[in-house]
Amino acid sequence: HAGIGISSEMAQVYGKRKGIPFYALMNTISREKIVQIPTIRETSVFVYAGGLHLGRYRSLLEIEKALISYNALYDKKAELRIYMSKKDRDQYGGLFDAGITTFYDYLPHDRVYEAYEMADILVHIESFDLDFTQYTRYSISTKISEYMSSGHPILCFAPRELTVGRYIKQVGAGFFSDETQKLNYGIDLLCGNKGNIRNEMALAGIEEVRRNHCDMYGRSVLEKVFLNNIEESSDRYTKKSK
Repeated sequence: HAGIGISSEMAQVYGKRKGIPFYALMNTISREKIVQIPTIRETSVFVYAGGLHLGRYRSLLEIEKALISYNALYDKKAELRIYMSKKDRDQYGGLFDAGITTFYDYLPHDRVYEAYEMADILVHIESFDLDFTQYTRYSISTKISEYMSSGHPILCFAPRELTVGRYIKQVGAGFFSDETQKLNYGIDLLCGNKGNIRNEMALAGIEEVRRNHCDMYGRSVLEKVFLNNIEESSDRYTKKSK
């Protein structure tokens, strides 16, 4: 009688397909995990924590290339840190430039915030391979709510047809790019922290998590979906039986 989608767009699409109400619910964050005041440093450390499968490594290589160009143009020291499994490192590690990219061991979920604390900007990537985008079109990674709760701006590099980039841009929690030239501009903007943009994006992300991704909000949605609809379904069944 009701369903849950991880994004508003997914909820709308599946609500129309199924003819029942769908509610949006991203992965929730415990209130004690939500940063109160973001820490903004002068360094430019980009951190990605996640897998490189499904063609994502190609997107991350584009970010590395843009960082190399930025450093050469402005004589800066922006760097990329990747937290990944040994399997991914063995398969993809040789493709990256050790002069700018450093690999760190995969962290279990209960320690992933250690990686976020190392960051100035958190990186989210999606594959541009058409074989995969049809499956990720309306999805939003479990990391996005975690990223926003950590008090850091997000750099998102993904196809424009995916929901995740539009969501980050709409919230104001980071910079979204779907092509290389725009990616270079975004890195310039974030590394230079023009207009204190990092702080603005970090604060926007924190507020979004407090409103729509905290554990209390998640419970309220689940109660609406399960408890209310169970009662309504029971009423309909009783009336139909009579």
